[in-house]
Amino acid sequence: MTLKKNFHVPLSEEVYGKLRQQAKKSKKPATEIARAAIEHWLAEKEKRDLHNEIKKYAQANAGTEHDLDDSLQEATIQFLIKEE
Repeated sequence: MTLKKNFHVPLSEEVYGKLRQQAKKSKKPATEIARAAIEHWLAEKEKRDLHNEIKKYAQANAGTEHDLDDSLQEATIQFLIKEE
């Protein structure tokens, strides 16, 4: 069993009402819906952060010795052409 922690999140009346409405509609507890939404947001945020870090690295290293290896790039292009 995974240890769970409680986290109090004040919601506006509008958001609270929509959450309760969706909980009733889906026959799931509002806490389950909120937990899934938070987990989804965190996973997407991690993906965006990783993408941004890779992008920053690529921009900082473009044209340097750390840029794409020419022979690797050519091998990849040839592989993709054969796959088509």
